[in-house]
Amino acid sequence: PPMNGTSPSPELRPPAPETVRQKFLRDPGPWIILLAGLALWRAGYPRPHVDDLFFTGVSIELTRSGQLVNPWLAPWMASIGTTQFFVFPPVLPYTQGLWVACFGVSTASFTAFHLLVQGALQLCVYRLARAAGAGWHVALAAAVVAFFFSVNYGMRPDALAFLLVVLGQLGAHGSRPWHRVAGAVLSAAAVLTHPLAMAFVIPLYVGQLLTMRGNRPALRTLVVSTSAGVAATFLWFLVAIHGAVGEFLRAMAAHKRLIMAPDWYRGPLYFWGELVLGREPWLCGTIYVLAFLGFARAFRAATSDGRMRTYRRLVWIWLAAAAMGSFLYPGRMEHYAAYSGLALAVVIWSNSRWAGAVASAAVIAAAAHNAGAVLVPAFGDTTPPDPVAIRDAVARHPERILCVDEVVARYVFDFRLPAGARDWSLRRPAQLGTAGTIASKSPGTLWIASEWKLEHYVADAGVRAERLRIGSHTFGSLARVPYRVRIIE
Repeated sequence: PPMNGTSPSPELRPPAPETVRQKFLRDPGPWIILLAGLALWRAGYPRPHVDDLFFTGVSIELTRSGQLVNPWLAPWMASIGTTQFFVFPPVLPYTQGLWVACFGVSTASFTAFHLLVQGALQLCVYRLARAAGAGWHVALAAAVVAFFFSVNYGMRPDALAFLLVVLGQLGAHGSRPWHRVAGAVLSAAAVLTHPLAMAFVIPLYVGQLLTMRGNRPALRTLVVSTSAGVAATFLWFLVAIHGAVGEFLRAMAAHKRLIMAPDWYRGPLYFWGELVLGREPWLCGTIYVLAFLGFARAFRAATSDGRMRTYRRLVWIWLAAAAMGSFLYPGRMEHYAAYSGLALAVVIWSNSRWAGAVASAAVIAAAAHNAGAVLVPAFGDTTPPDPVAIRDAVARHPERILCVDEVVARYVFDFRLPAGARDWSLRRPAQLGTAGTIASKSPGTLWIASEWKLEHYVADAGVRAERLRIGSHTFGSLARVPYRVRIIE
C-alpha cells in the first residue's frame, strides 16, 4: 500500500472475491445436475429393470451373512454349477453392499445409490467438457447424454463401470506416481465392475503409451505405476472371491454362453443386428450420424490445432473400443458406443458456431432413443401395483415358493422379500418364470409378475398388456400401465 496514506489506485486494487451467486451464474451446470438427480430420485428413478433382483439380492446377502451369494437366484445358480455369485465380477456387489450396510435395505436406498453413481458420471462428463472449453450449456448437454445412457439400466453396474473408467483416466493423467497407481486401481476396478469396460480401458492406455513413446522416464513411470495398481486390484479380487479363481471363471463362462449369440453370429454382424433388431433404426441411427459428423470435423481440422489433434486421438480410441467391444459383447456395445460417441461429438463441436445446435440435436436424439423413459411417465399410468391383493395371495399359499419380478419386489416388498422367494425373471436353464408356460408351472410355486412380461415371455399366459396411446398413435413397444401385475396361482 502507498506510504502516504492514500488509497490504492483502481489498477492496483485486488479484485473482489466472487459471491456465491456470481459463481452459480457463471457455472450453474453442477447445481442443475444435482437438483435434477434429487428430483429424479423423488420421482422413483431409476425405474424397475429386469436385472434388479440379479444385482441387489447378492448385496443384501453379502451385508447380512458376509457370503457372496444371491438366494433369490438359487435354482439358476445351481444350474450354472455354483452356489456363489460368480456369474458377474464382484465390484458392484461389494460397493452396493457397503451402501446397504450404511443405509439399509429399501427401494429408496438402492435408487439413491444408483442415482448418486449416475450423477457422479454426469458431473465427470460435465467437467471434462468444460475443461475442453465448452460453455456450460453445451457441457450440460453432454451430461444429459450421459444421463440417457444410464436411465434405462436400473440397478445394473454399467454406470458405475463407466464412472470408474473416467476416474481411472483422470488418475492415469495425473502428475504424481500415486495418481497413476490410483488410476490403474480404478481402471482395473472398472473391468471388475463390467468386463466390457476393458474395451475402453485397454485402448485408452494404449493411446497413452503411444503418446509417451519418446519419453522413456514418463513411459517407465506409467508402466510401473499401472502394474502396481492392477496387481493391487487383482489381490483384492482374490480376497473378494475367496481365491476360487477356477470356479469363478467356469461360472462366468457358463453365464456368457447363456447371454451371447452363437459363435457364427458374433462380431460386427451381431453388432449390426443389435443396432436394428427390436429398435427403430432411425432413432439409434441418428445418434451414430451425429457422432460421425463430430468425428469428421475432428479429422478435417488443421493438423496444427492441438485441441483437434487430441480429439482425433480420442476418435481413434473410440473406434478401437467399438471394434473390440463388438467381439466381446456386441449386444451391449452398440449402446455403449452410441452414447460415448455422441458425448464426444458434442465436445468436438463445442468451440464452433454450431455448438448449440449440435448440443440440442444430441439431447433430442438421446431422448428419442429412450422414448419409454420419456413418454410412459408423461402419458401413461405408472401407478404401483396394489400390495394388499398380492400379500393376501402370498398369505393364502404359505407353502409355495414365491416367484416375483422386479416390479413386485420393489413396489410390494420394498426389496425385503419373504424367505425362500425367487427371482421370476431368469429363464434358462432353471425352468422358473419366463422359462416356460403356465401349463408346465410347478404347483409348488406362486408367480406374480407384470402383464407386460407375462405377455412377452409366457406363451399361454393369455395376457395382452394395454399399449401406450398418444392421440391417434399407438406404441406397440410401450405399455400404458407398465406396473400392472397378474397373480398366477
